[in-house]
Amino acid sequence: GAVWIGQAGVSSVEDGTPLKRDDKFLAFGVAQPFMAVTVMQMADEGLLSLDDTVPILAGLDLVYKVPNVQKITLRHALLHTSGVFDYVETFGFQQAFLGSEYNPDRIWTPAETLSFISGRGYRPSFGPGERLEFSNSNATLLGVAVEAVSGRTLGEEFQDRIFDPLGMTSTRFGGADGLIPGYVSLPANVVEYGIGSKLSEARDGLFNLFGVDPSWAWAAGGIVSTITDLAGFSEALFAGELLSPDHQQALIDVQPPSWTRADGVVMEFSMGLMRRQTDGGPAIGHEGAGAGFESMMYRLPDLGITMVAVTNSSGQKATLELVFQGVIDLVRSGDRAALFGGF
Repeated sequence: GAVWIGQAGVSSVEDGTPLKRDDKFLAFGVAQPFMAVTVMQMADEGLLSLDDTVPILAGLDLVYKVPNVQKITLRHALLHTSGVFDYVETFGFQQAFLGSEYNPDRIWTPAETLSFISGRGYRPSFGPGERLEFSNSNATLLGVAVEAVSGRTLGEEFQDRIFDPLGMTSTRFGGADGLIPGYVSLPANVVEYGIGSKLSEARDGLFNLFGVDPSWAWAAGGIVSTITDLAGFSEALFAGELLSPDHQQALIDVQPPSWTRADGVVMEFSMGLMRRQTDGGPAIGHEGAGAGFESMMYRLPDLGITMVAVTNSSGQKATLELVFQGVIDLVRSGDRAALFGGF
């Protein structure tokens, strides 16, 4: 089918460099389906079961302080029903990441990020399987389990299982080399509270995170890629090229309960993907945001299209939503020339 790739804006606010289609972004939320595919491929190979608990696979030394971890299965983590708190949302992590300890060259380990939700500080509000609440910590738990079972790094697993087979030559796991600048706006009250207070740029309203190592996002979003490579992954993912038929069905079949975002959009979850309703029918895929980047990847089966969009600035959810709705409106109107003209 037709493929349209477009870009707008700049990769560098400071020097006005226009964005290019081969610029490298952090995938953030779009990285989580990679994690799900890896886990389910390993289940297909008999290396693990989705009903294994995390400590059975990863050992207690790394995860024993995570609340309820001895009851959390890979299935719970994939479905975001584990109940573990999101380490990215903790004050401890935010202070360490952009506070007085800010160090753009810091290499974060999973043990360090999990430490922010361990112990008595962030008790879960529900037990595994009781409710649904999105948490990036789930991807970290999955990642440590994969590394323990395989005896290899998560990056090596992604490379051999997904990047190489799909010819994703512009994609890698981790490292800031070649990554375009990502920007974050910090509200004044947050800065005054201590997050970013030592950074003069943060007080100016826009902080350039260029060169910050993405290890802090790790399994939850540490994939560096281009829009072209991400589009290729999404096509292969929804075409069923990466999983057995049973696990492909599990990937797309949503399960209760649902989760309502702050903006009122109801999100349903499968084992690795999200589903939301749109004017163009159901959209299934994933989205996410973090310091410096936001991303969105959705398949709309009723319209026969897949859309991938990324930005290099946090707080651009409204912009991505406008692009998403604009594409749906153009396809529904039949104005394909407006989408594909000139390409």
